[in-house]
Amino acid sequence: MHIVPFLRIFIPFVAGILLWHYELSYFIVWVSGALGIILSITGYLLKKQKLTLNRDAILGIGILLCLYVLGWVHACYYNQKPENHVSLFNNKTVTLKTVWKSEIRRSAYTNQFYLNATYIQYENKWIPVTGKLLLKTKLIDYPKVKYGDTVVLKNVRLQSVPEKQLPYQFDYKKYLAYQRVYSIVYLYEQNEADIDKIAVIPNPKWYIFEGLQSIKHYLLNIYENLPQEREQAVAKALVLGYQDDIDFDTQQDYTVTGSLHILAVSGMHVGLIYLAVFSLLQYVPYVNRRLWLKALITAVLVIFYAFLSGASPSIMRAAIMFSFVLGGRVLQRYQNIYNTLAVVFFCMLLYNPNDVFNVGMLLSFAAVIGIVALTPSIQNWIKIPDYTQYSFGIKRIGFWLLYQIWLLISVCIAAQLFTLPVSLYFFYQFPTYFLLSNLIVVPVSTMALFLGIILLFVHFIPVLGAFISKVLFYMLFYMNEIIDFLAKLPYSSLSPLPVTLWGAVFLMILVSALSVYFIHYHKTFFWVGLAALLAFCITEAYRHYTHYKPHWVQFKTGKNTVLMYVQPYQKAVAFVPHKVLKNTIGINYVSGAYLAYHGIKQTEVYPYTLGSEKEILAKRYTLSEHNSIEILCTTRKGRLCIIQNGKKHFYTLKNNILLPDSHP
Repeated sequence: MHIVPFLRIFIPFVAGILLWHYELSYFIVWVSGALGIILSITGYLLKKQKLTLNRDAILGIGILLCLYVLGWVHACYYNQKPENHVSLFNNKTVTLKTVWKSEIRRSAYTNQFYLNATYIQYENKWIPVTGKLLLKTKLIDYPKVKYGDTVVLKNVRLQSVPEKQLPYQFDYKKYLAYQRVYSIVYLYEQNEADIDKIAVIPNPKWYIFEGLQSIKHYLLNIYENLPQEREQAVAKALVLGYQDDIDFDTQQDYTVTGSLHILAVSGMHVGLIYLAVFSLLQYVPYVNRRLWLKALITAVLVIFYAFLSGASPSIMRAAIMFSFVLGGRVLQRYQNIYNTLAVVFFCMLLYNPNDVFNVGMLLSFAAVIGIVALTPSIQNWIKIPDYTQYSFGIKRIGFWLLYQIWLLISVCIAAQLFTLPVSLYFFYQFPTYFLLSNLIVVPVSTMALFLGIILLFVHFIPVLGAFISKVLFYMLFYMNEIIDFLAKLPYSSLSPLPVTLWGAVFLMILVSALSVYFIHYHKTFFWVGLAALLAFCITEAYRHYTHYKPHWVQFKTGKNTVLMYVQPYQKAVAFVPHKVLKNTIGINYVSGAYLAYHGIKQTEVYPYTLGSEKEILAKRYTLSEHNSIEILCTTRKGRLCIIQNGKKHFYTLKNNILLPDSHP
């Protein structure tokens, strides 16, 4: 704590935020707050009177309790809905006046707009409201709608965010709630009547943000000149953080190989921009002689780039951190990187306490901590001769190249170790070839990033722009081909590797404790790591035991019911209505995480029919040598008979839910 003093503030504040999300009772919070104030005042008075009691400990405990209560109160008030919140009109048909102040998120199926509600018309009355809602439609697009424009939605159905149907499924409702969005409007392009339900009214007063959006749209169009769509999409993601044009297969290839961070503007990209700008400014005579001006220009350009590329939590974390570093250099103050990270995280949580659950930011912070903590120790595993001792020649170049390769390997190992618990908990997989892919992708993507930025400034020059565009295209093309090749290799990804929340916590304690042990050789941390390993094994053994039993589950895709038989670590068989037999995307979206948690990769999908005129044995499905299932349709409409190992189970369809029937 003496080395990283800000942790004394950061840890209790974050604990308060977490306890609010896990619904700690109000009574405990207010008792803790009162006790904290009493202890703080008592400790201060004892310290002022210079009594011999342990006044520092009393004062410290009181301050910690106060900080934890402040974190709880901050999260509570940030997520509190006002009395006129738009979500109060959920499941009603209304007319809405909204303001658009977000990025458009495009996909193959729909575009997403986050809109700020201002007025709502209900029962012929206009009522002022607040809060955000999500509009899903392809009926409007940029540049038809710009930042700050008023979007009127006429006679639309305001819907609640659907609940998750299975345990461990991605909780879309909670994800939107962290962004304070509790309502959705769906307008589909197939329905021509929906076209008249949207009206866009320009609002020029937001010209600054509209200008920033127009600049980004203009810059994105520059990469449209690259020959192939895949390379266009990767260039947009690499330079400007725009990922909406990346196809599913390309994204999966980068995920499987552990290179997905390349497609999202993150700390690495911001760091490269920071180094490039700061280095280039030394060639500007007037600026180079004034460190404060050099730092100010660099910070402004880095923050501008962060906002231009989407201002995601990981980008803003890097931009704020480098701004602190620049401030420290100007003031000539020593900075502890861990203390700086704690301050940056604290500042971001002050702005949005829900970012404590942002996966991208958790991965970003874990990677930075791992790189800073472990890279020097890993580098010491192999001693590379100092290339600066040699004059220009083969030895200098060779040792410099070896040093850079080993440095990159050390960074990759360090980052992967600290992000492993987070990755296993959220994504259930481990990229086997992460070292090989990053050895190729990181250098190539770094050069491609700078070429992509240069292209933005010289694209209008006929010969030079065309040359850089072609070089950039071939770099991205071969990088994508290599990633695709690695992703198709056997065992390119170990999955599913399910881990519980407590398992991930114990795994992070294990990695952290052993890292400290191997750096400082304190035996205490070795035993802490050993205890964490034992706790991890116990939690995972318990999970395996409790989830190993075969069982039936059911869920819905749209309005259709899917009945699924799950054999953990073996297979899953889904029985679906004929009309949704081809909709495997919806089935995998709902059940994918649930099956991964039970150690299953793929699902076998078979049809069933309800309401046939006579009994028909549809098919016999063999699950194992001693386990088979037969689907039998009965003469009664909406009745389903499942024969498992000779025993009949009847289900009746009511309100699109299959209910067990005890009377065959």
